[in-house]
Amino acid sequence: MRLSTRSRYAVRALGELVRLGGEQTPVMMRRIADGQDISKRYLDNIFGALRAAGLVRTVRGARGGYLLTRPASELTVLDVVSALDGELCLVFCVEEDASCPRKESCGCRQIWVEASRALQDALRRVSFRDIARMEIRECSEVR
Repeated sequence: MRLSTRSRYAVRALGELVRLGGEQTPVMMRRIADGQDISKRYLDNIFGALRAAGLVRTVRGARGGYLLTRPASELTVLDVVSALDGELCLVFCVEEDASCPRKESCGCRQIWVEASRALQDALRRVSFRDIARMEIRECSEVR
């Protein structure tokens, strides 16, 4: 199982948004795109989905851009991945609406349930405040 490119780029872009002050000051898409070497056009699409999910909002005007809708310390990687890719689980039979005929009797299903939960928990523990701090620390170590 792999996360979509959209989710991975969204996580990078929101980390950049936070690093550039996007909790209080709107950040222009061009700055985010340039900072992460991601196509602005592609990010426009991603941010449209993030806006629809209520994770970011736009501010119009000369000093406009994108802002988070809640503190970076409260927004997690799982929030973003779920908004873009839906429920995160390792195999289909773990999804709530799975229609596998062996769903109730499969001896392996519990393994996949626990592994999916562990992945979700790991992504839930990482906030965008954490990501911004990691990014800042890595940048200062490179210099």
